[in-house]
Amino acid sequence: MLKEVIVDQKGRADQVQFKVVLTTGAASEHWYYRRVRSYRDYGFSHRIYRRIRQLHAQGKLDEEIADGLNEGGLCGAKGCRFTGKTVCILRQHMGLPSVIPHGPFPRQWDDDSYSVYGAAKPRGVYPGTIQKRLKRGPVRGQDD
Repeated sequence: MLKEVIVDQKGRADQVQFKVVLTTGAASEHWYYRRVRSYRDYGFSHRIYRRIRQLHAQGKLDEEIADGLNEGGLCGAKGCRFTGKTVCILRQHMGLPSVIPHGPFPRQWDDDSYSVYGAAKPRGVYPGTIQKRLKRGPVRGQDD
């Protein structure tokens, strides 16, 4: 019953096209979306980028954007679900800044206490270093 199967994988990097021809002359075409190495080669990247921009404009964090992409039925270039880390990388590639949920923190508050960023800058260390010292000591801090 099967006369031939024609496979074309050169048309698009993210897609393989199959044409199935039966002995009766009936034919059907099918597409398989395959994993690609880069979003440049991914046919759905324009939809992903547009959705990231929309959710970012709403002030969503990377994890929330990932949830929105997954709930919208989109999947990553390698066929996997989106994570906050994946969205962070894509957002940086797109030139979108990270969302700070409570706005930028001041260097120093009115009570003479410092934000993590305010304490790190004059000492020439990364804010993560201050955060580690807050967890382990000897630096003391408080959560707001």
